Amino acid sequence: MKTNYPEGRNFISDRMRLEADFSKSDQNMEIPMPSPCLDYNKPCDILLSEVKSINLDLTALIENRESLRDYSISPAPKEALSAILKFSQGIRRRMGVHYLRNVPSAGNRHALECYVLVNNVENIKSGVYRYHPIEHGLVKISKILDKRDIVKAVMGQSFVAKAPFVLAYTAVPYRMEWRYIETAHRVILLDAGHACQNAILAAEAFDMGVCPIAAYNQELMDALLQLDGDTELTIYMAAFGVKK
Repeated sequence: MKTNYPEGRNFISDRMRLEADFSKSDQNMEIPMPSPCLDYNKPCDILLSEVKSINLDLTALIENRESLRDYSISPAPKEALSAILKFSQGIRRRMGVHYLRNVPSAGNRHALECYVLVNNVENIKSGVYRYHPIEHGLVKISKILDKRDIVKAVMGQSFVAKAPFVLAYTAVPYRMEWRYIETAHRVILLDAGHACQNAILAAEAFDMGVCPIAAYNQELMDALLQLDGDTELTIYMAAFGVKK
């Protein structure tokens, strides 16, 4: 069967790795490693609580998972948001200049950032925040969160604006390009899948429903998060809410 999408199929393959000249990477040119996260030295506006152990049946968590778009009007527990962020993008420990996280990443590069669009979370004011994985806290990006802007940014998916909170995973491509040059971009997308799956399982442990979102208006979503769309851009989202 012939395809009209050879470029797309080539992108999801790993063929370019055989042609890439890694000796020309910025890492091999001894250019300093980029920061492991944005706002590396900036204090958080909100510190999140330490996450307690969750001792639940993994089989049940996996089998109960389903994409949910209709949520209770109850606010999302702040404890749940804390755990979801910790297990999705949080730091496990430091090892020299590197940080080991709770999700895998190609070469431990971790080119993702995670933003939280807060609509109805216990003891957290509505707004746009960025997760600070090293401090396990939130840095406020904007106090304004207009639901109409959210609906436009996700191309009319109105349930997203009704969710207590939404996670938006963004990519800072250079963190991965620094080592993997033109082969970086495919693995960044794989890393986003790892992160979101951990978030989904953590949410299920708090009896919360999740719907991952891959359809959105790139320019509008990047503008909502105050991104330039080049050095940092939105690549994945997920809406979270308490189950009815």
